[in-house]
Amino acid sequence: AVRQGRDGRWYSVYGPAQSILAIPLYVLGRASAAGQPPDAVRAAEVRWCCGLNPLLTALTAGLLCWWLLALGVPESAAVATALGYAMATMAWPYAKTFLSEPLSASCYLLAAMACDRRNRFAGLALCAAVLTRPHNIVLAPLFALWAAAPRDGGRWSPRAAAEVLLPVAAAAIWWVSFNLLRFGRPLDFGYLARIQGDFSPLALPMGIFGQLFSPGRGLIWYAPPALLGLWGWTALRRRDSWLAGALLVACVAQLAFYSLRSTWWGNWCWGPRYLMPILPLLAPFAAFGAAHAPRKLAIALTAFGALNALAGLVVYNGLYQDLIMKRFGSFGPLLWNPLWAPWIGHWRVVGRAGVDLMAWQALRADAAFGLAFIALRLAPAGAGVWLLTRV
Repeated sequence: AVRQGRDGRWYSVYGPAQSILAIPLYVLGRASAAGQPPDAVRAAEVRWCCGLNPLLTALTAGLLCWWLLALGVPESAAVATALGYAMATMAWPYAKTFLSEPLSASCYLLAAMACDRRNRFAGLALCAAVLTRPHNIVLAPLFALWAAAPRDGGRWSPRAAAEVLLPVAAAAIWWVSFNLLRFGRPLDFGYLARIQGDFSPLALPMGIFGQLFSPGRGLIWYAPPALLGLWGWTALRRRDSWLAGALLVACVAQLAFYSLRSTWWGNWCWGPRYLMPILPLLAPFAAFGAAHAPRKLAIALTAFGALNALAGLVVYNGLYQDLIMKRFGSFGPLLWNPLWAPWIGHWRVVGRAGVDLMAWQALRADAAFGLAFIALRLAPAGAGVWLLTRV
């Protein structure tokens, strides 16, 4: 994932925020392999850096629970929604990757929490989101309007909007300057040209339908608890119409933007990759819905989501998609045929392709690291289950 710049040096095609956050884990990895051959040191650095996304996912779930409680969601529904985000949606499989979606989700959640209280840190959170993935700038104007909106009969606050937009503008200026320096074009972020310019209004209807309903990438299959939002919309709107409207517009904007891509399915990924960052923004709808929807339905949707997320966890999605491409020559069956949808197909190949349990692989490679690797994943889950039993 690098590309050669005009100065002959090689540059990453990804934003710097995630790499900066991984520096402490990188240092720990290097220290754990001190005195070993260079290849062993590099492997340790990579293994430790892969601990970032589990921590981010756990952090997002914890902050989400805190925010939901502040919004007046019943305690049991808040804890269940936070755990549902972490373990009954595509957030769980993405926690084992080094993709940027978990960090984008954390940034969006922090920005939403700050905007809800008109806190100046919303701009910093969105700045981090843009430095994680430049396309995240799409939601910045919406968050600025949200932050500036009148509260309790007050007036619009241009200052609040400026506090959101100025840090984002600084991130945008950095991107443009960096792109000019390395590639000579302000909007060349390093990806292949056909990927960077792959947007067309003609793709919009299929992109929207596919990201919501297709068996291979539909939100309803990879984040079933989000359906509880159908019961929660009215309750959230009654509590705070601005909050409900802002969250809904942000989610629709994210869906529409990425639906303009002809490759709306996200290529080699699990579920609707481009919608994963807005799962925390859908959570308040789901949380209020969990308090109003039939209890058995809420449990069934969460259990179904956990089973599907587990399918993405135990089998590497790239391996399964390679099998589909080899057999059919296209992604078509994976996207539209329920029998070949990943959340079903992964279970079909468990015995044949092997189970992708990174913890077991880590234990075999390095016992000390393997135990730390497992602890980083089990501790948040254990804490969540304990909280659920307490409420």
